Amino acid sequence: MGSLTEKVAIVTGASNGIGRAIAERLAHDGATVVVNYGKSADKAKQVAAGIEAKGGTAVAIQADMSQVPEVRRLMRETLRQFGRLDILINNAGMFIRKALIDTTEEDYDRLFALNAKGPYFAMQEAAKVIEEGGRIVNVSTDGTHMGFSDATVYLGSKGALEQFTKGLANEL
Repeated sequence: MGSLTEKVAIVTGASNGIGRAIAERLAHDGATVVVNYGKSADKAKQVAAGIEAKGGTAVAIQADMSQVPEVRRLMRETLRQFGRLDILINNAGMFIRKALIDTTEEDYDRLFALNAKGPYFAMQEAAKVIEEGGRIVNVSTDGTHMGFSDATVYLGSKGALEQFTKGLANEL
């Protein structure tokens, strides 16, 4: 097994894309992986099954990462099933391309809830229980440094996540 044997990792938004690749790599390196998903149950179960078919350990757990009670439930369920948490990868996110003048309050609230609020409270819950030497990783975008048009609220939500990351690094 790899260097992460006996470690437990949660990867949010792990049913496809970057999250899936992260979950598969953590499992390849020996970690037990919680494959979190919001709506894509079949895809998440396929990711977990693929990990197990290669000799790893994984379970798919649904939790809407924009809802704080569900974030907390994901953490409790992980601890109930595996007794520990060593790695949290905050990957779940959403992108909406809209000009500032076209962005609604609902757009703003949805993006900030999933891209900033959910990860913040996931970090809070993880910080309470994460094992010594554990890791919290937040996935953002290079767009916060380069900028691109018609994505102001998205970039703001990811910028907030980056600032939470800097603050947490100093705090912990």
